[in-house]
Amino acid sequence: MKHIAFVVRRGPDHGLGIREMIDMAFVFSAFECRVTLILQDEGVLWAEMPVFTHGYPSSITGKLKSLSLYDIRDVIIHEESLVNYPFVEPQLPGTIESTAAINERKHTFDIIMDV
Repeated sequence: MKHIAFVVRRGPDHGLGIREMIDMAFVFSAFECRVTLILQDEGVLWAEMPVFTHGYPSSITGKLKSLSLYDIRDVIIHEESLVNYPFVEPQLPGTIESTAAINERKHTFDIIMDV
């Protein structure tokens, strides 16, 4: 079984790429790959699970709420990025980890997808 990490570095206002990456994470998980989601840089803004108006193209809030349905329980929120966005209060279930801890984990991933 492969272990795949998806690193989200872009915030909610950066188009559809994040939505497509979350869809890919769901597909990999459905095929019994272990999936880890890492929110880093502006990506930590997703940890607040922002609410968008219906039809907003970047609205993936519902998808983030359903991560556990796809057995994606390994969500890492980058601690240093939270320092850059002090107003963010993570609502997405996950662990807050330092750069060193994330770098230490990188050798455990078979594939790293960075957006």
